[in-house]
Amino acid sequence: MENVARVRARRPKEVDPTHTGSLGLLSEMSLVELHARVQLLKSSEEHFTAQKRAAIQASKTEKQARIEAIARSHANLRSASKADHTLKRNVKAEAIADATAVHTAALEEVSQCVPACLHLSVLMQCVMVMW
Repeated sequence: MENVARVRARRPKEVDPTHTGSLGLLSEMSLVELHARVQLLKSSEEHFTAQKRAAIQASKTEKQARIEAIARSHANLRSASKADHTLKRNVKAEAIADATAVHTAALEEVSQCVPACLHLSVLMQCVMVMW
């Protein structure tokens, strides 16, 4: 008996990859069919992965375009705000210059009157002291 077992162990078994095991199971399939199904599943998984990558890339591209549009909009708003601020600053500087000119003119006018007024007040003080 041991000799028969040794002889069987030494003899290689012949395996036909196109035949099933014939055990009566519902999901029996041959090795060739199994490999074909595995290849089919791999190809469908690769196709799904490629579609998902394309969708992710399209989403990233769209998001980047939106970010760039927002950045351009903010840059335009900043430059418009800067121009508006410069205009206001220039208008304020012109108003200050105009007010300074008016003030200077008023001071000159007053300064022309002040010596006469000072002389008058000094005269009045002198007159009061004399009395």
